[in-house]
Amino acid sequence: MNKEKLNKHQVEQICKKLNENLIRFSFLAKGNHNSNYLLETTKNKYAIRVEDNQQFKNLKKEFEFLKIAKSGLWPKVIFFDASHKIISNNYFVEEFIEGKHPSENNPTNDFIVQMARWFKKLHQTTKKSLKPRLLTTEVRPYYKNYLKYRDNIKDQKLQEKLNHYILKALSAS
Repeated sequence: MNKEKLNKHQVEQICKKLNENLIRFSFLAKGNHNSNYLLETTKNKYAIRVEDNQQFKNLKKEFEFLKIAKSGLWPKVIFFDASHKIISNNYFVEEFIEGKHPSENNPTNDFIVQMARWFKKLHQTTKKSLKPRLLTTEVRPYYKNYLKYRDNIKDQKLQEKLNHYILKALSAS
């Protein structure tokens, strides 16, 4: 794992890309695959998400998902940078949304209800707003594997069901 700490010069370069002036930046938290920083400028607050686990290259996919699935349920993404000119790892910048984390050991009932409503909206939104091409992109590798190994499936009914559902998913796009 490559854990790079951001320095002031790097953050100033990111501010130039945003056409804004730096006030301050600070480390927010470490996720499973990225490190998160708060960037405060004269105009806005942003989160910088730096990919620091090279084994899991998910940041670009996450950025693309957030860009496509506009809903107001998550931060607006600003830009993704894989050039490695400013930071040696991939990163993206997104708007920062103020909030506070609930107690990990004792979340309130209100928080649990709010999260349940948020997940309901999330699932409704992603089903409606994701472009069909994403489904095709996700299903195609499975279909290729199915075609490659279908002769090994001895159960004819199972083979027919697999073929039906995979083709249905591919034709939905």
